[in-house]
Amino acid sequence: VENGMLSLNFGWNLIPVLSKENVSVQALFDPLGDSFQVVVDVAGLSVYWPQYQINTLAVLQSGKSYFVKVSQPVSITFPSGK
Repeated sequence: VENGMLSLNFGWNLIPVLSKENVSVQALFDPLGDSFQVVVDVAGLSVYWPQYQINTLAVLQSGKSYFVKVSQPVSITFPSGK
């Protein structure tokens, strides 16, 4: 983790939200294109799964963690917050 950047490995990853504010799930993961597969709320039933047009998880909440599945190693960058 460096400057809000988080590296994800192939397959499932458990990630914290590295932002002081909530983050749009689409803004964070859509730029990854086909590398991104699904994000799931660890302690709930919310999911963002664009392949099946399912989005019951509009934002990632600051201070929470989520499971994320990717098809290859990628990096995501959280906004720096105020």
